Amino acid sequence: MDADGSGKVDFNEFKAVMANKYFSRHSTANLEAAFSNFDSDGNGFLTTDELQNVMSKMGRHMTLSEIKAMVQSLDTNKDGKLSFNEFAKLFD
Repeated sequence: MDADGSGKVDFNEFKAVMANKYFSRHSTANLEAAFSNFDSDGNGFLTTDELQNVMSKMGRHMTLSEIKAMVQSLDTNKDGKLSFNEFAKLFD
């Protein structure tokens, strides 16, 4: 995942792995299904805890600060969580 060997996974590296491994050539319906699976409490948003859990299950152990940075980079309305539309930006 750390393509440049910096010892950290930056947002672009994360985006590339997510897009290539899980969602390349998938429809909006597939993204919505994935979002629903990641949204463990079913509230329609992904929190940092939910994202950290997903990444851990994928074998990608990211620190809370890395997860928070990812959320901040996508969180256009700055509410601290990701809506489906914000999440879908990972796969543009």
